[in-house]
Amino acid sequence: EIMPSLVGSEMCIRDRAMAERETRGCLNMANLNLQQCVAAANQQYEVPFCIGEHALADVGQCIGGVYQ
Repeated sequence: EIMPSLVGSEMCIRDRAMAERETRGCLNMANLNLQQCVAAANQQYEVPFCIGEHALADVGQCIGGVYQ
């Protein structure tokens, strides 16, 4: 599981937040950007940049937006 297990009301808050249209759209866009970046990578060293930028930073911003 990507996100740690939560109990009680914390789980409900997380589930509701992750089901929001804005959050789903943000995560979908991060995924599309990652796929596009990897497809456009000409050198092997560019792929870790794509992962760091889109799989980690973009997703982190999406998740961070949930709790703000």
